[in-house]
Amino acid sequence: MGKNDGHIRFAHSESPFNEYVIELVLSGWYNTLSVVRRQLRRRDHTYDNELLQEVSTVGLLHRARPFMFKLEVFDNAMVTLTKDDESKPFMQFGGNTVPPEYIAFLKFDVDMVYFYDCPLRNEPTATIGGKNAVLLQCAIPPQS
Repeated sequence: MGKNDGHIRFAHSESPFNEYVIELVLSGWYNTLSVVRRQLRRRDHTYDNELLQEVSTVGLLHRARPFMFKLEVFDNAMVTLTKDDESKPFMQFGGNTVPPEYIAFLKFDVDMVYFYDCPLRNEPTATIGGKNAVLLQCAIPPQS
């Protein structure tokens, strides 16, 4: 919940410096656009972005109303984001080389509140996204 710029990052490790992460930006650019980008993050806090997908999402977020969605990650590295009460994803991407072993929820220029139902394995840390992030390491149960 926030008026714009919800960020979610996927990484290989807890401290993803000098390696690639996948970053989802929900309703950035004044609550008008959502993107997926591949980002090379460096120890000196510089980065390079490669745009993977861009979707118009005017008014998607609101500072007083939660935006409910389902984030699914499949074995083949396909990721989908689907709005609650809708059957088709509004964002879908895959084939990236960054499996979401670690997921961070971040803010950019305004406060954000995230609600999630992924259990924590360890205490949250803020390595992946700075002091305003929550880091999750989610366990995926084995298929039987």
